[in-house]
Amino acid sequence: MKPFLYFGLGLAGGLVLSKFLLAPGTCCDRVAAGVRDRVGEELGVGAQAAGDLLGIWDHTPGLLDLFGVE
Repeated sequence: MKPFLYFGLGLAGGLVLSKFLLAPGTCCDRVAAGVRDRVGEELGVGAQAAGDLLGIWDHTPGLLDLFGVE
């Protein structure tokens, strides 16, 4: 149980910190909206709703850079 708790705390902490480190612009907003739409097409509206609840879409431009997506 503790590893899941630590993972969840680390994930939440990382999302909060990335909000302060990233300065999104209009281009990033378009990328985030595109990723959200694509996730909805591939995984359904449940995955979109989960992403909306977590606020993860604002972080997707940085995540794409992190994983080396051009």
